[in-house]
Amino acid sequence: MMSFGVEPYASMQPQDVPSVLEKGERLSQPHICTIDVYMVMVKCWMIDENIRPTFKELANDFIRMARDPPRYLVIKDRGEARPEESHQQDSELDNLEAGLEDQDEEGLEDGLATPPLTLSPSRMSRLRMSSYRCFHSPLKPRISAVTR
Repeated sequence: MMSFGVEPYASMQPQDVPSVLEKGERLSQPHICTIDVYMVMVKCWMIDENIRPTFKELANDFIRMARDPPRYLVIKDRGEARPEESHQQDSELDNLEAGLEDQDEEGLEDGLATPPLTLSPSRMSRLRMSSYRCFHSPLKPRISAVTR
């Protein structure tokens, strides 16, 4: 997602990738990510599954980051949000965060260690990025090619 769909390790043979990963090599930090976002990615790539963040931890991290996108992502040519748009986005994040807390309480009552999320962290992130781009990107006319 952060590399805009570029195939990871494209210059390597697929059979060589596991040995490279076992040596501790990882993908480099994408240009649009701050170190905070990249460290979340690195934690997800840990070999020991007990060290990797849970989906709930990831959701909380992404909710926190979505409150201040320019701090966590480097997006060129973004416009400034109007105050009412910023307030609307904060309200949506508050609702999402409250929903996660409610699911936590339900999970504890049901004996679940990790409650199921309504939105996966990646889906939530895509929605946040999509809405952020809609609100913060200047409108540019699109020129379509005319075929003769």
